[in-house]
Amino acid sequence: MKELELRAVQLAELELLKELNRVCEELDIQYFLSYGTALGALRHKGFIPWDDNVDVGMLREEFDKFIEAAPKLLGDKYFLQSYLSEPNTPFFFAKLRLNDSLYLEEYSQDIDMHHGIWIDIYSYCNIPDDKKARRAFISKAHDLLQMFIVSAPSTDVHRKKSAKKRLKFLKNKVYYGITAKNERDQIFEKLTEHARKYQDQYTDFVMCEFYRDSIVPREFISITQRTKFEHKKFPVSAYADEYLTHTYGDWEKIPPEEDRFGHTPLKLDIPKKYIKAAKNALLFKK
Repeated sequence: MKELELRAVQLAELELLKELNRVCEELDIQYFLSYGTALGALRHKGFIPWDDNVDVGMLREEFDKFIEAAPKLLGDKYFLQSYLSEPNTPFFFAKLRLNDSLYLEEYSQDIDMHHGIWIDIYSYCNIPDDKKARRAFISKAHDLLQMFIVSAPSTDVHRKKSAKKRLKFLKNKVYYGITAKNERDQIFEKLTEHARKYQDQYTDFVMCEFYRDSIVPREFISITQRTKFEHKKFPVSAYADEYLTHTYGDWEKIPPEEDRFGHTPLKLDIPKKYIKAAKNALLFKK
């Protein structure tokens, strides 16, 4: 993406984040900036300069409440995308999309769904403290998630990955596809039920969207504080340094230029107001 486009997308995503923040405050829902967005907040006081993505997280019970109640409160410029609102979606998490915009990604280009500029909304579920029970929980979660992914229409999440990863995806499609065929609703229900399995118990650790490398101590996300992100304060972990170190290692170190990259959309259609705002921001920067 060109510099102007990148900044325009960032400004559109910032508006999406502000709308999510407004709705969460109205619903008394706790959320936090996660992954690269938390890193950007701590290291750059805003977006990572070469990144065009916003990630937020919620504990599973907060996520369920948001999915149910938020659509009635969102402005008409926005669309809350999840399996419940758009069953063609190939992901288990949710996205808040900007209407009248386009950010077409390669992996989902053939799917009939909303492709507007977005921010990601992840849920963190409780996982058992007992190691044996935890392994069983994660194993089942992994199988269910793979079934859900490969049952999505016309998608290949590894389209641009290595040959080895593409082969693994195809094997998964064959292995899980037999079970997944015509059973997507049931798979989604089982995934949701599994995510809520330990919801009524206090557990020391939580897991983001069943990703194996996303397990963190509960306090990393349940205790938050507000910090500056693009001239406005948003909630991040009160243990942000520990959370980012756990996730990225030496997160304060700026990566070399060859390792600085974001998403690469196939097609972009950014509303003019964000293009204009981006031009002004870049002129002021110079």
